[in-house]
Amino acid sequence: MPTANYSAAIDTSDFEVSYAKELTWGVASTSVAYKALRLTGESLSENKQRSRPQEINPSGVVSHAITTQVGVEGSLNFALSADTFDDFIAGALNSVFAGTPGSVSNGVVINTLTIQKRLGPAAGNLWLQYTGCYVTQFQINASVGAFVEGSFTVMAKSEVNGVTQLGTSVTAAPTGRVMDTVAGVATIKLNDVAFTTPLQSIQLTVQKQGARAQYAIGSSAAQGMGRGTIDLSGTVSMYFKDFTMYDKYKSETDVKLEFSLVDNTGDGYKFTIPAASLMNPTIVAGGPDTDVMAEFQLEGNPVAGVILTIDVLEV
Repeated sequence: MPTANYSAAIDTSDFEVSYAKELTWGVASTSVAYKALRLTGESLSENKQRSRPQEINPSGVVSHAITTQVGVEGSLNFALSADTFDDFIAGALNSVFAGTPGSVSNGVVINTLTIQKRLGPAAGNLWLQYTGCYVTQFQINASVGAFVEGSFTVMAKSEVNGVTQLGTSVTAAPTGRVMDTVAGVATIKLNDVAFTTPLQSIQLTVQKQGARAQYAIGSSAAQGMGRGTIDLSGTVSMYFKDFTMYDKYKSETDVKLEFSLVDNTGDGYKFTIPAASLMNPTIVAGGPDTDVMAEFQLEGNPVAGVILTIDVLEV
């Protein structure tokens, strides 16, 4: 017989995160199969805000605190792989993938999710479950010497513990390879022309400014979610050889930036920023016998209301 109770804690190797779309905000999806996610880490958790009245009294101790709000927020960290995160990408852009194989750009369509964490082996019965999950930030980073990585920041209505899973079953996550930054960076274009200057990194952040949980008298839980306004920012770092990009910064000339990230089969995503301003360049000598690099901040600006488009690539 194997040894029992050998570990003081549940191993993260037995940990699983899965999700399903919601039809109504904050109402858990129960009659569908949940989809498992491939993650490198997560921090989704509940946090109580407490208030303590500053009463004048002779006791020498503070008054009892009370709970005023319960917030639920955290990040889901990942290595980018094809077909795994489409619902979260669409949620981050307040839109839906349209067409075949699919394309999505920023919009005003709200998509919320129910997320559940299984704490232990598949046969276990410990769960943390989150309803009303709204993606408020999406980050993606491709840099030299690493795989393509990123994160989704999620705000939820509530966290509850359970002993049974939600949904009819859990569908396994796709098993394709993660995208690297060698063969995985298929194209980089500036104004529809292949970019020839060697890059060291590209980082994008989709942030919903003003997104918020909405609270009301009578409950410490959120009663809704404020949509917020989608903003796009980022950085691009390259070897410095001439003033081509610097001149675009000085003249405040918007550029169209496009790059494709794919796995070993050619499946992946094409990111298109129709109008990006290059801002606040850093061109410095970092030390002796090193390469001079130029890092520019990216400021996304809308063209006909579109600030970012992501196309699914399938071979």
